[in-house]
Amino acid sequence: MGYSFDIFIDPSDRVRNDFLYTTNELVTVMNGKLVLIIGRERIIAEPDDKVGLLKGVRHSGKNLSSELEPASWLQFNIDKVQHSGFSGIGPIVNDTIHVTAKPVIVFGSEPPAGVAPLPPLDSPPTSTGFHGAADAQLYGTLPATLANRLTPTGFHVVADFPLDYPSLSQSLAARLKGKRVAVKGDFIVITDAAILGRGGNQVVLRIAFGGDATGHLYFVGKPEMNMLTQSAQIGGLRLDHDSEQFLAKNGPDWLAHSSIRELVMGEAVLGVTAATDRMRDLLRMALNRSISQTLSLQGTITSVQGIGVFADMNSLYVRVMSDGSLNLKVEGKP
Repeated sequence: MGYSFDIFIDPSDRVRNDFLYTTNELVTVMNGKLVLIIGRERIIAEPDDKVGLLKGVRHSGKNLSSELEPASWLQFNIDKVQHSGFSGIGPIVNDTIHVTAKPVIVFGSEPPAGVAPLPPLDSPPTSTGFHGAADAQLYGTLPATLANRLTPTGFHVVADFPLDYPSLSQSLAARLKGKRVAVKGDFIVITDAAILGRGGNQVVLRIAFGGDATGHLYFVGKPEMNMLTQSAQIGGLRLDHDSEQFLAKNGPDWLAHSSIRELVMGEAVLGVTAATDRMRDLLRMALNRSISQTLSLQGTITSVQGIGVFADMNSLYVRVMSDGSLNLKVEGKP
């Protein structure tokens, strides 16, 4: 008997699928985060975590340190700097400078750093809309009718709101429970459904069924935003590898050729009103309030809508955009 020791250094996109060891292995993460799939069990290991891998048991692994949360950057896009005058209370003198900017959150790689100096005081805006690297990454895929509305005449706020998987699972189960799939004289009835995070902007749909066959099937797909219906749909739905292999080797032939995938895909529609309502409530509170005895804000929200969706291991995120107008009143006068 004996043992050996090796160090593996993998880039963040390295995937090791369906490994089989001829000896028992003990894996320790030194840096980053590692996802291991052993059978149907999914484990996320962090530094100093130890995971045992038994010989002869298939497993897969991937470095997820860069995928757990998307990189994000706040880009200000300053258009105008204005000096508003001095004020004072007692020995304290305040000099107020107003900066007009169009902040945008950029997801992905770091945008190029701006090298232009601040615009001169009281200069007019240099752009009529959103611009720069943030434009290309955040708004480049929007329909022209929506992108054309991004003018500097009001406020435009974009934020991401998480929707938890347990709540989404309840909604999905309510749509699918009791649905029946029949092939000639055989049938199944869906008894439960759940949605889970898979990583890489993908989700897993777990479908439980009974009838002439009993068990679970797992489908994998990518969330997609339907801006017309304001809902998230699961596109490209397919059986995961284990479910496909199970049906091929052990499942009844009629179930493998049934229309259950089409049924699930048609019902896998998730509303995003919880995210848009949250955005509307936050803006109402933030835009309508008193700043001091003589200053107050009055804002009007003209639209709130979902414009994108993406998934990580913990939540489904809905990207919501709102626009409207904002007035600053001094002693009751705009």
